[in-house]
Amino acid sequence: MKNLTFILFLILSNSLFSVSREDKIVYAFRDTGNGSYSKMVVIGETVSIDKASMIDDNNKIDKDLMQIGVDLRPDMLTVKVLHNPGIRVGQTLYLIEKNPDHISYKDGNVVGQIKVVSIFNTSFFGQQLRGEGYLRLIDNKVMTVAMPIESESLEDAIVLKKQGDYFVAKGDIANAISYYKKSIKMDKNYPESHYALAKIHTTSGEGSVSAGYEFKIAWNNRDKFLDLHEKHQFYLDYMKYLLNRFETEAYKNTNLTTDLDTSLEVSKEALKMSPSNFDSLYSVSYSYFLYFLKMRDSQPKIDSDEKMAEEKAMIRKKTEDNLNKAQVSLEKALKIRHQDYKIQTLALLLYFEKLRDLPNRESLSQVTERNELKSKIEFHAKQYLIYKPKSKKIDKRIKDILEVSKTL
Repeated sequence: MKNLTFILFLILSNSLFSVSREDKIVYAFRDTGNGSYSKMVVIGETVSIDKASMIDDNNKIDKDLMQIGVDLRPDMLTVKVLHNPGIRVGQTLYLIEKNPDHISYKDGNVVGQIKVVSIFNTSFFGQQLRGEGYLRLIDNKVMTVAMPIESESLEDAIVLKKQGDYFVAKGDIANAISYYKKSIKMDKNYPESHYALAKIHTTSGEGSVSAGYEFKIAWNNRDKFLDLHEKHQFYLDYMKYLLNRFETEAYKNTNLTTDLDTSLEVSKEALKMSPSNFDSLYSVSYSYFLYFLKMRDSQPKIDSDEKMAEEKAMIRKKTEDNLNKAQVSLEKALKIRHQDYKIQTLALLLYFEKLRDLPNRESLSQVTERNELKSKIEFHAKQYLIYKPKSKKIDKRIKDILEVSKTL
């Protein structure tokens, strides 16, 4: 009987003191004149406002204004996070009026906005975040901080995506796809679910078109990733997919470089998150190398007139620039993981193209460069044979390179 009474007390107390999702909803008015509002969810309240410690030294206008008494430094706001429905670094949050009793929230005017700079956990005060913004009109009273509701079912979408992950781990792909699609139905812009579907399509043979569609939606909504590790892995997988699709499909069309353009953009975003990531550096190098091949093969064969000769010279310069950019990233990647046979393959292909591109009439410096390139080709050929998996046959391109390079 006592146990039953205790259980009933727990249930009752939970219903009395828990806060529902609806209790966290506020209607924020941006313009009181026309009555339009945004539906937002409360995530916390302000703790302190400080001035940023420094300003961009490269911005001369800012420094000039500082000298005449105009302070353009942004304000740094600390926020106590009371509810986290999926806050992300780089996201915009809004400051809204709060009731004086500091307990209940009211619909009110938006009085400021901040960009989330960092989210962190503290030992005594729980989760907090730091935001940057210009908050001249905000005094030191406590403000409600809220985020726009892009989807009222975001939390449901997250749960359904996790269920899909569970079925992937069990090997039940059909159920995984079902849950990922349910997640997307809850929030069509939630990128993790689109990324998860893309991975299934690339590994289960369901087609490149479906994978590309899901990858593209996830890329367009990349700023909404909740997990930074998953976001970085998405970049890596999307790069591989784009390069593979270009090799197998787009390379047939001499004018189509969309996949290469996107691959470079994705690679650069990945390098911002992890500057020394091998896969990102490899993708950058390989993308520029494919650009080189594309431009080299599309050059006009005959200089029919002066204008054509100028155009060919311009294309040749761009082609050489792409090869040089590929070499810069290649050498960085080699320092990180030279044991990867793919990077050894790319090194052989790239240095061979540089060797083949040298003019027949040579200066002493060109002779030296030729000998250095031959030495590099010989070195990387040995490295290739060392690190090539035994199950793989020697790449025919490598055989040809080793034969032809002897005659150059």
